[in-house]
This record gives sequence, structure tokens and C-alpha cells, in this order.
Amino acid sequence: MAVRKGIILLGLLLTFTGLQAQTKVNSSSRFGHGKDSLECLLNIGMSCDLVQKGKYKKAYKPWRKVITAHPLAQPSLYSNGIHILHALIREEKDSLQKASYVNELCDVYDLNLLYLNELNKQQLRPTQPDVLYMLKAHDYLAYAGECLEADKAYTYILKAIEHARSPLHPQLLHDWLDIQSYTQSTSHALTGEQRQRWESMLERINKICKQTAKE
Repeated sequence: MAVRKGIILLGLLLTFTGLQAQTKVNSSSRFGHGKDSLECLLNIGMSCDLVQKGKYKKAYKPWRKVITAHPLAQPSLYSNGIHILHALIREEKDSLQKASYVNELCDVYDLNLLYLNELNKQQLRPTQPDVLYMLKAHDYLAYAGECLEADKAYTYILKAIEHARSPLHPQLLHDWLDIQSYTQSTSHALTGEQRQRWESMLERINKICKQTAKE
């Protein structure tokens, strides 16, 4: 095990050296300093290796340490975190723990959006914010289950529509119809303010669809 960790760390140190020369972002600040940076790199290596092997439960702890202490370390922290939390949510039997993982998943999207400009400097193909808003809304609807809170669902969907670009992604339109159907089939009726926002978003959807048709 010690030998394996040493090999992973050596590979990461070589990568780290290359990143310092290639990226505009200050690599040392991304990974920390001294012993802290070595621990960060080791945890990145461990979590990435475990994710590739599909061992998501074991990957959670080292991943969590890095994203908490060094959220700018690298963009893959966020994609790996989403894979990890998807797996944990699917496997979790306890409803309260599952709800906690769902909230953490939404927090990962929020953190990604918060640091998106800096993280995009490390990527050849920048991530677009509208994609993250859409995925956050979709994942909440897909995984919240019995713990789904109508107000949260409204907020996430409307936020995604506010940031949507033309053409409107089919998944977002599908999720929008799902939450609309949900409100009609349950007692979760829209409040006055929610109804106003909802109608505003409907106008935006129609506008995007008309723009797409023209293109």
C-alpha cells in the first residue's frame, strides 16, 4: 500500500510540475503549500484512481477532503464528485442520509458555479454555467425522491431556465414539464409569487423556442 501511494504521489508531482509551467492559475495556491500540497495531491490521486475503478464509497473521503480545502485544485474534482454522490445516493437506504447526499450534490454544483471562471482557465473547453444549472435541477428532480421539496424544485428549474441559451436543451424542457405535472398532481400549488415567476419563465421558453425556429 505504501509503495502504491508513493507511485501515485510521484506521478502527481510530475503532473504538478507540468501544470505550473502550462497554466495561468497559480498552481501552488490551488494545491496548498508544503506538506499540505503533498497531502492534497495524494488525495486527488487516490480519489481519481478509486473513481476509475468504480469504488465510489472509498473515493468519497479523499475527494471530500480536497474539495473542502482546495476547491480550485482541478476541474475534475467536480465531475468526480458528481459521479461519487450519484453512486452513494443510489446505494443509500436511509432516507435522511440520502437527503443529505442530495443536498451535498446540489452544493457541489453551487461550488462549481462559484469558482467557474477560475476553473475554466484550466480547461481547453470551458464549462458553460447554463449546463451546470440544468444538471443541478435535473439531479435534484431525479434523486430527491420522497424528500423532494417543491420550493427547491421550482427555484432550481427556474434558475436553469433563466440561464438557458438557444436552442433550449430537451432535458431542461422535459424537467420543466415534469415539475409542472408534479404541482398539478399533488397539493403543492404555486403561490402568487411562484406563479408570476413561472409565467415569466414560460414567456422565456417561448422566446427561446421562437429564436431556435428562426435559426
